[in-house]
Amino acid sequence: SVGGEAAFAPSEPEAAPADEQNEAARQATIDQLAAVSTRIAVFKLDQGRLPESLEELAKPTANYPRGFLEGLEPLKDAWGAPLLFARASDGASYRLWSAGPDGIDGNGQGDDLAP
Repeated sequence: SVGGEAAFAPSEPEAAPADEQNEAARQATIDQLAAVSTRIAVFKLDQGRLPESLEELAKPTANYPRGFLEGLEPLKDAWGAPLLFARASDGASYRLWSAGPDGIDGNGQGDDLAP
């Protein structure tokens, strides 16, 4: 080369497309879980209690004739599996999660995702 060394800076290794797709799917699932959590909070304000199931969020009420899920259905993660919901036996709290990329329900552990 004329005039010395070529000038180029070392670059960051590019993420593999599969990694980018997995991260995008994880983020989409976390966003879906957060949106459903918000709808659960609205349901609780409207009904004075938590829903017994996610399906109950789809049922119309006097204040929400189209239910609470408008624009959010289907209630699935980015891998096509249903979101998971468990209301505590006292009805005062709940857990909402996705089984994650492996599709195996680890009860919130492993690669499971929560809002």
